[in-house]
Amino acid sequence: MYLLQLWWLVAIVALTVYLLGSRTPPLPENATHEGLIVLALIGLILFAFGVKATRTVVHRYEGLLKEANQVSRDITTLKREEEAIAAERTLLRTLIDNLPDYMYAKDLDGRFLIGNEAVARQVGLQSTDQLVGKADSDFFPPELAKKYHEEEQTMIREGQGLYNHEGLTIDGGRERWVVTNKLLLRDANGKITGFVGIGRDITAQKRIEETLQQERILLRTVIDNIPDPIYAKDRNSRKTLANMADVHNIGAQSEAEVLGKDDFDLFPKKVAEKFTADDQTVIQLGEPVINREEYQITLDGQESWFLTSKVPLRDEKGTIIGLVGVGHNITDRKNAEEILRQQAQLLELQAQELIAARETALEASRLKSEFVANMSHEIRTPLNGIIGMTSMLLSTDLSSEQLEYAEIVRQSGESLLTVVNDILDFSKIEAGKLSIEQYDFDLISVVEGAIEILAPRAQEKGLELGCFLDREVLHALRGDAGRVRQVMVNLIGNAIKFTDHGEVMVSAIAEEETEHHVKIRFTVSDTGIGISKEGVSRLFTPFSQENGSMTRKYGGTGLGLAISKQLVELMGGKISVESQQDKGSTFRWNATFEKQPVDKIQTPPRKNLAGLRCLIVDDNETNRKIVHHYIVSWGLSNGSAENGTRALELLHQAVEQGQPYDLAILDMQMPEMDGIQLAAEIKADPTLAHIRLILLTSMGNRKSVALQEAGFSAGLSKPVRQSQLFDCIANVMCDTLDIVAANGPAVSGDASIAEHATTDVISSLEHSLKPMLILVVEDNAVNQKVAVRMLEKCGYRADVAGNGVEAVTAVSLVPYDIVFMDCQMPEMDGFEATARIRRVDGTSRRRAIIAMTANALQGDREKCLAAGMDDYISKPIRKVDLLAAIARVSRARSTSEEHAEQIGS
Repeated sequence: MYLLQLWWLVAIVALTVYLLGSRTPPLPENATHEGLIVLALIGLILFAFGVKATRTVVHRYEGLLKEANQVSRDITTLKREEEAIAAERTLLRTLIDNLPDYMYAKDLDGRFLIGNEAVARQVGLQSTDQLVGKADSDFFPPELAKKYHEEEQTMIREGQGLYNHEGLTIDGGRERWVVTNKLLLRDANGKITGFVGIGRDITAQKRIEETLQQERILLRTVIDNIPDPIYAKDRNSRKTLANMADVHNIGAQSEAEVLGKDDFDLFPKKVAEKFTADDQTVIQLGEPVINREEYQITLDGQESWFLTSKVPLRDEKGTIIGLVGVGHNITDRKNAEEILRQQAQLLELQAQELIAARETALEASRLKSEFVANMSHEIRTPLNGIIGMTSMLLSTDLSSEQLEYAEIVRQSGESLLTVVNDILDFSKIEAGKLSIEQYDFDLISVVEGAIEILAPRAQEKGLELGCFLDREVLHALRGDAGRVRQVMVNLIGNAIKFTDHGEVMVSAIAEEETEHHVKIRFTVSDTGIGISKEGVSRLFTPFSQENGSMTRKYGGTGLGLAISKQLVELMGGKISVESQQDKGSTFRWNATFEKQPVDKIQTPPRKNLAGLRCLIVDDNETNRKIVHHYIVSWGLSNGSAENGTRALELLHQAVEQGQPYDLAILDMQMPEMDGIQLAAEIKADPTLAHIRLILLTSMGNRKSVALQEAGFSAGLSKPVRQSQLFDCIANVMCDTLDIVAANGPAVSGDASIAEHATTDVISSLEHSLKPMLILVVEDNAVNQKVAVRMLEKCGYRADVAGNGVEAVTAVSLVPYDIVFMDCQMPEMDGFEATARIRRVDGTSRRRAIIAMTANALQGDREKCLAAGMDDYISKPIRKVDLLAAIARVSRARSTSEEHAEQIGS
């Protein structure tokens, strides 16, 4: 019985062990122990109660075993759930710790229960475990910790969380902006047990927002301070932006007053309709409106004009959401345009009036020119008789008293002619008809000729008149020699007029030079009465002199300097003056001239003066310098002395040194010992008697016999020309010189002959001209006699015709060589008569017609030449002018005949 019970016990134990050992998965260790304990208890019970109880135990064990298996299965599931929860907790913790946002939980005392790594880094901790149990006061400044605590207490009192709260915090010692959400933590019963917080760092965003805000403020400031209206509209043409210029332009005070409004709210209907139509064109078609002029009137009646541009406003997708407009106020411009339009209309009316006035003025000018021409003719015609007849009278045998009276008449006529010429020149200037011609001339001859004309006046007043011409001044130039001479004569004449004692010096110096042009500076200085500062300021004004008493004392029209200024400016130069009262004046002017082509310049052979030794004796320092300049430029050795005593010393010194002088140029008028006395001393000394002497005098040439008796080889009148001095020295020293080709002054042309003719020139012309048949056509009886008598004096017989009709008849009957033709005559004037004579001549134009007219205005010469005449001389007629004209046409005729003979051969 007991054995059976023991066997069952062993069997049950073995089965239990087997079952426990074969479990898949095996039961937990504690479950196995518990099973063994249960089996042990069952065994003891079976053993105690016997076999009978064995069945009961077995049944109970089977139930218990089933329960044990169920427990085992529940524990496995729980284990797996715990593992899953642990894994999820690890994943969740990993995610939370790696989030950039701050995440934490606190208890009601504000102590951290948990926090992620972002929070730990924020407060400067190495791990999240160090957060637990700490409060905000452990990490943040007191005021910030206090703020956080007050926020949490407010949450508890109000029972509400704190959402999207922006505030400053400290992160690693730096201030950071954080947006925070704080929630209340409650238990199962709803009791508040703490706080849960989530915060995000928005510092970068805040900085961007601040930057954008600053830019927005800047942009708005710029827009509001731009004086032009700027605005934006939506698709319905409602204002969404308006700067202050636009606000004020509309008549509002602030942007708020215009935002959301359209043009119908802001402008009269007609204006609003036009603006809205433009808006819709831009919005619907996407086509901008650029610089359109728009008339605008506000509701309060303010009118203005704007230059408006409108462009589409698009979103990021390119969809048009409105427009942007800019306007520029052009009201002032439009007003100015209207004023200009009105002024243009007024100017047009004035222009029409001016045209009418111009026609009237032109007619008046024509009448004036005609009057001046007539006056010139009427004045010159009697002057021609006065001067011409007086000149012929002076050439007859007269008593001294008659000679004096005749000379006064001649001088009065010449003075009157000067006044007439000044008035005519001024009339040309006023009419704008004064012009400058261009032809070849010799500048040195022009300047020296002007001085030669005025030398007698200087001699009469006992003045030294000197001329210094730079050797660099070219002879062969192109320009208006007549105008140069006119200016120089005017300036030199004034200098002589206003100088009572002392000197008048003239110079011409090359100032600038290029390959084709040369700029000459002319100077005329005197030691006269001078000019005050006030007088200088009005000196070149027409009809002006220093004061009225000067006109009475010195005479003159007051036009000379005004005319000279105009002439200088026409030649491209300037004129100026420096003066001191009672000390003299210096006038300077310049002009640029063209050089003649080298192949046109003729340089005749000249004697070589190089090597000669010459002594200059003159008490006037300026004259010594001038002569010194000339002779040095010719290669002579030079010495100078200011008086006779010093001259004798130098002459003896030169003999003692073995270098005696060959030549001495002596001034006539010197203090203590004049030129005649010095010459006597020189010739009386055997060691000096070989020296050849030339006398310079301001009193006119001495007779050759008197000069020879005084020991002089030659004599020259001051101011002496370069060419005269050179030729004089060459002639005096001719037995010691060789003829060589040297650069000298060019041969003067006919113009210079007419300007600078002397008695010798006239004599040479008279002997060089061939006999000719001459007709004088002149309606004035006196002028007929003047012309005929002058021609007779030159050895010609002339016939007379009283008008153009008689002239045409005369030339058809007699083959006259020259016809002197007056221009203004009754029945037929000189121009028509010339045309008819040319028709009579046909193609063989052998007869010369020379205009002989009192018309001396600008263009008269050209008019005569255009009418078919060969030459032109103006009244009053001078003998030299008459001869020069005959010489010119004679040479032209000879050249023509030679050319015809060459063709025939």
